[in-house]
Amino acid sequence: MNDENAPQAARISAANALLDRGYGKPQQAVELTGENSGPIATNTYRDLTDEELAPELAKYGIKL
Repeated sequence: MNDENAPQAARISAANALLDRGYGKPQQAVELTGENSGPIATNTYRDLTDEELAPELAKYGIKL
């Protein structure tokens, strides 16, 4: 980075590498979507009745 004879692109690349090590890279935004680009479906099992919960638990081999 301090080499005056080095190409400008190499000096900038070296400076970026030093900054990334010292301060870390900036956060990257990530967007999560569900089926057909809709919202992610979540299940609240505590609101289900025993009859509704039994098939869900059966998927994992759990019997009520």
